Amino acid sequence: TIYWDCTNIGNEELKLSSIFKEYSLLALEEKDEALVGQVSKIALHDSLLFVSDNNVLDKIFVFNNTSGKFLHSIGKIGQGPGEYYSLNDFSIDSENEKLYLLCNMENIYSYSLDGTFLEAKKIPFYASCMEYQNDMFIFRCDSRSSHHLIITDNQFNVVAKHLDNELYKENSEILTSLQYIADNGKIMIFSKK
Repeated sequence: TIYWDCTNIGNEELKLSSIFKEYSLLALEEKDEALVGQVSKIALHDSLLFVSDNNVLDKIFVFNNTSGKFLHSIGKIGQGPGEYYSLNDFSIDSENEKLYLLCNMENIYSYSLDGTFLEAKKIPFYASCMEYQNDMFIFRCDSRSSHHLIITDNQFNVVAKHLDNELYKENSEILTSLQYIADNGKIMIFSKK
């Protein structure tokens, strides 16, 4: 775990070596179908690097994580089977070698890691972010849902709800801006200043 107070930087130069013991830079292949509009999230799995663009192209780009070679993309805008109009987030199920995409704030699209569409399921609330971990989904929701943090099993049955919207009506904008990270069954909540 890295704890870093980024408010104490000042005008001096920031060196990555002051934050990380080891780091490396990876140049990603530059060809038309591999150009990412805006990076929204990055995740690693085995030899694969997944980069999502939720704001410009609404898809996941997959690269080799040692060479930077573009392998394929996952997801497609449209109204047909396996297509969506908005990509919100994604998470990797390492054990089952699946990728879950949160689309249209109310659907989970499942793909194999090679990009084959498997299925789409509707969730019983609206969510803006999610993580999959230990056969559970952790969703960050907006004010249209009853709670800001909802946890479901892998069939999307709600098992826990946190941060009730009724209790936080006046502060719902603050809750919407909170960031959640799931790590080994623990949920960490933080906010951007």
